Parts: sequence; structure tokens; C-alpha cells
Amino acid sequence: MARIPALRRLLAGGEHLKRRAEELVRRLGAVPGFEVSLVECASQAGSGSLPVREVPSWGARVRPPTGSVDDLAASLRSGDPAVIGRVRADAIVFDVRTLGDDELAVVEERLAALAGAG
Repeated sequence: MARIPALRRLLAGGEHLKRRAEELVRRLGAVPGFEVSLVECASQAGSGSLPVREVPSWGARVRPPTGSVDDLAASLRSGDPAVIGRVRADAIVFDVRTLGDDELAVVEERLAALAGAG
């Protein structure tokens, strides 16, 4: 099971996810101007276009210093590499259950690039 990334992520425990989310918050919090906080969230597991189950998770909640969260989300999606988060209540949530360890740095780098461009 550990060799199948999707299954490994689905079965990850809450404390492990919280530690990873704290690491992501630390990384993103170092990017100037963004408001970053630790947040409980839920991943969705299922098949096709209709998820059938919510699974508790942890993530980093990011609010932009200026402009809209939708504009920030669009900039992250259209960059290279594209970074996708969930827009929730005027913030973007990056659920660590959906991110590989190497992808934490990618999210940080993309956010830092946008901060430098703004």
C-alpha cells in the first residue's frame, strides 16, 4: 500500500498530516505579505465527479495582502508549475493530504514568485 501514492495519502493519520501542515504554514509564513494560518479541513475521497466521503485533514490557509483571493488562485493555477488550492471563505486552503512532500516547496516557491511580482 505504501507504494501507491493515492492510497498512502488517503490512509495518512491526523498527527502526521498536522505536522506536515505546520511545516507548510512555516514555509508559507516566511513569504512576505501573506496571512497564513493552520486550519483543519476535509479531503474528499470518491470516484468520478462525485466524491462519496469526506476525510479529516489539515492544511495551510492563505490570504493575499491585496486583491482578491480569486485572482491569487487564478495566478497560482496559470503559473508553471500550476498550483491548485481550494478557495474557502476569502482564502486559499492547501490541504496537505493532497500534496506530496516535494510539492510543499513548490507551493512555497510559487507563492514567493507572486509576492516578488506584486
